[in-house]
Amino acid sequence: MANSKIKSMHWGLLCGLYFGYFFLYFVIMTVLGIYDQGAMRDISMSPFMICSFFVNVITMLILNLRTKAIIQKYDGSEESLDKCNKRVKFISSANAVAPTVISLLLPLSTNLALDTVSRASYPYVSWFAAIGCLGISAIFFYCLWLEHFEAEVAWLPFRGKQDIKYNSITRKAVITIYGCIGIIMLVYASFHFIILGDSSMTIFQIFLRKIIPVSLFALIMTVIDIVLVSNSDVKRNARVLAMAERITNNDYSVEPLPIDSREEYGVLNTNLNKMVEQTKNLLLNIAAASEDTKAHTKSLNEDALIMSNSVKTISKVIEGINDDINKQASAVEETNETVRSMQQSVDELNANMESQVTSVSQSSSAVEQMVANIHSVFNILEKNSNSVSSLTTAAQIGQAAVKEAVASAQTILDASKFLQEAAAIVQSIAGQTNLLSMNAAIEAAHAGEAGQGFSVVADEIRKLSAQSSQQGASIKKQIVELRKNIQLVSDNTNKVQQTFFNIYELSETVRNQEQVVVAAMQEQEAGSTQVLQGIQQINGITNESKDKTTTILEGTLGISQKMDNLKNATDKIVEGMNQISTDSQTINQETESSIANAEKCSESARHLDEQVTKFKI
Repeated sequence: MANSKIKSMHWGLLCGLYFGYFFLYFVIMTVLGIYDQGAMRDISMSPFMICSFFVNVITMLILNLRTKAIIQKYDGSEESLDKCNKRVKFISSANAVAPTVISLLLPLSTNLALDTVSRASYPYVSWFAAIGCLGISAIFFYCLWLEHFEAEVAWLPFRGKQDIKYNSITRKAVITIYGCIGIIMLVYASFHFIILGDSSMTIFQIFLRKIIPVSLFALIMTVIDIVLVSNSDVKRNARVLAMAERITNNDYSVEPLPIDSREEYGVLNTNLNKMVEQTKNLLLNIAAASEDTKAHTKSLNEDALIMSNSVKTISKVIEGINDDINKQASAVEETNETVRSMQQSVDELNANMESQVTSVSQSSSAVEQMVANIHSVFNILEKNSNSVSSLTTAAQIGQAAVKEAVASAQTILDASKFLQEAAAIVQSIAGQTNLLSMNAAIEAAHAGEAGQGFSVVADEIRKLSAQSSQQGASIKKQIVELRKNIQLVSDNTNKVQQTFFNIYELSETVRNQEQVVVAAMQEQEAGSTQVLQGIQQINGITNESKDKTTTILEGTLGISQKMDNLKNATDKIVEGMNQISTDSQTINQETESSIANAEKCSESARHLDEQVTKFKI
């Protein structure tokens, strides 16, 4: 904090500034012999002189203690800085003006003190001596105090011209003027003896003993004052030149110049410090930027190489994709043709399904007719069964009447004709059933998986047809045999009795065969019914297949349209891929140009780094 930075106001130099001309005044007045020792004692002990002395003390303490208190309250704020700098300017002027004003009390007190003790006084000599001593002594101590004080408050920020009270030329002019006035005033005071016409000394002696020593003393003191000021300037110039020389040698590691002068040199040092600091920061930033540039350039170069390789890879991939797109376009064209062919096939399948529906409807009608025929045969067989039962009954009672046997034989002969016709019908039905089963098997093969069940039914019908054919053949054979027996009965009535038993057995056999035939016909009827149901199911499935075929046809038309859209889109993709391929080649060229620029940038960064390393920071 500021409280610990300003330790003193250099009170010894301030005492020399405020009281040095007092003591020098008494010395000069005594050495010159203006007043004798008694008069000088009366002057120094007079209340007027004592009051003048205390005015000096009080003025010095008030001005400088107040200044110290104000400066110690500096808190870093702009308001506080402004207040402190104004106080520094004020105290620099006040410590020059106050002794000058107070010094006027010195000859006044001298004259009043001599008048009080009724001694002769020389007012003009006192004035000349007092002003001369002030010019010789005060300016000497003021120069020393100001130099030390400004160095003491060097920590206080110096803002330049606004904080300057007196510039360097003004200070030197004031010092020169004060010195000249001091010399002139002291020389005038020395001429007192010539003016009085002192007979004890010649004019030459007066010059040799009085005027020349005083003049030399005043001149030496003035020269010392000028040397002090000039020496301070020389030291400041030496620091500036040393800094300038190091800066010329690119060495910016110099320490900041102290702001120990609040005039042009202070402004110069402040600006030089700012310039060095800004240049140092600039060089540091340039060095950092150079490092960053090198790193970024290296990264950019690497990225450019990677991007170049990536672009080349992308170009190859794009070429591969372009080839694949072209192949895809060909495949789409082929697929489009295939879809069109599939559409034609579906059209033909739809027509075939309509034909199949018609064929299945016809097959269903045929099977219904076959079932009706089987039912008719079954009725006939039932009648035959009744006839065989009657034959058996007749055989049992045939022994009672031969005529009735002959008549019954004739009746049986007549009935056998119907049996033969029934057997023929059965064989015919069996043949038709076999033909139907073959047709059913063919249609089942056409129907594919949906016709597998119907194929099984067709196989069963074919087996039943074979059995029916065998049974019909067997019935026919039995009927032929029966006709032979009946004919034999008709031809040989006498042998009826002998063959009656055979007729009875044959009747039983016929009845058993009739039962087998009836059972077979029942099974055939049931199988035909199942075949009819299967055909009806096939008819339903065929109708559903026809509907699905129609749906497939509609879907195929939609697929064909979408394939056309896909072909158009593929053509656009091919065109876009060709454009992308062209752009990728352009990007590749630009990337190679970027790599060249990155290499140039890297070379510039290396050159910049070489230039920056020449500076010492």
